Amino acid sequence: MKEAIHDMMNPLQLEVAETSLLDDKLDIRVTHAPTACTVTLRAATTDEEGVVWRSYAVFRSDNSGIIDLGRQAPLEGTYQTPDAMGLFWSMKPSASDPEIFQKAGSDPLQVTLTAEVEGMIVAERQIVRQVIADEVERIPLDTDELGIAGTFFRPRTAERPPAVLVLAGSGGGVNELMAGLLASRGYAALALAYFGVGPLPSQLREIPLEYFEKAVSWLKSQPGICHESIAVVGRSKGGELALLLGATYPELHPVVSYVPSPYLFSSFVGGTPASSWTHKGEPLPFVPLRMNLALLFRILSRRFTKQPLSFASLYEKSVKLKPDWGGAMIPLEQIQGPVLLISGGDDKTWPSTYFSEVAAARLIEKEFPYPVRHLSYLDAGHMIQVPYLPSTVHRSGTLLLGGSDDKDAEACAESWAEMLNFLDNHCTRTEDQEESQ
Repeated sequence: MKEAIHDMMNPLQLEVAETSLLDDKLDIRVTHAPTACTVTLRAATTDEEGVVWRSYAVFRSDNSGIIDLGRQAPLEGTYQTPDAMGLFWSMKPSASDPEIFQKAGSDPLQVTLTAEVEGMIVAERQIVRQVIADEVERIPLDTDELGIAGTFFRPRTAERPPAVLVLAGSGGGVNELMAGLLASRGYAALALAYFGVGPLPSQLREIPLEYFEKAVSWLKSQPGICHESIAVVGRSKGGELALLLGATYPELHPVVSYVPSPYLFSSFVGGTPASSWTHKGEPLPFVPLRMNLALLFRILSRRFTKQPLSFASLYEKSVKLKPDWGGAMIPLEQIQGPVLLISGGDDKTWPSTYFSEVAAARLIEKEFPYPVRHLSYLDAGHMIQVPYLPSTVHRSGTLLLGGSDDKDAEACAESWAEMLNFLDNHCTRTEDQEESQ
């Protein structure tokens, strides 16, 4: 090892872009290492709840003293195959009772990368993963004045960018992460909250669709953006909502629905089933979940054992009891533009692949005149979202999410690229934009 120590006088270098967008795939390389030198690379970051996440991978340099993460498989580590972003998605939490990686805001993600030889740190890089590109303006909405809550992101340099409405899921709040990244890719994106923020309802229960109509009207009033149609993107319960809004308001298209349901399901706030949504003052029909005493006992017992529980079969059995559930199935054929469905075949929260197949079949049956695409990822779970975040926890509280570390990461990266391409192909652009391209 004397040769290695001598060679380290010519310092090993860790090559990676210091600043990038969070959805950018990075090239990470080690150079100037001694030949056949064993190098341990480590990554660490902290989520919005203050939990530290870490990963590592051990490599051996080639004859040129180079390690290329995109081409080389680790000798050991938190992931196993050649993957330039493996250190990012394979991070594991330090918490003893782990939750999924918490990242919904638009603040940059700070990541520390280190290289070690014989237990000594020989190189270190601080990486900034931006949600908002430098040319994007972030505008928090004045809820008291406007009657809607959320954050608007618009690219300053884009001429009349297409508009996108971004919806959070059953966790509530504002999905600034997705909206900020979409704005960084050239869209005017409104991250809209509909419960759990400020004066809004505290719970997901009987939310009026007219609230979203107000948000659409506000978007249409914004100067300098394309108003001819507004794309809508939602995930999980937000995916259900995206389909519902697209079927209710003709200007909302194209529709992107991550791990969705084409059925309206009940809200169980306070233990009493009720509709999640209302329209014109009336609760919308919903599918009641078929609970029994045995299932209720299992749910209660899991609160003490903290073992996660799958609800996918419960949802599937509930919808199969009746074909339409008295209007609880969304009239998807009323959507006035293309639809993209994204699902996980191992989704344990609810059967998003089965639901997406039902949705696509209905659109075919109704001779839907617009493009429909269903991206199904066989071994992925419920946490298909923006790419390159840690995907190593497959539960949320006592709720089982399904999937696996690598398959979820793969689904996130591939579906995100497909979704951007879908929006690029189908979002309405003005004649001025088209002529300038």
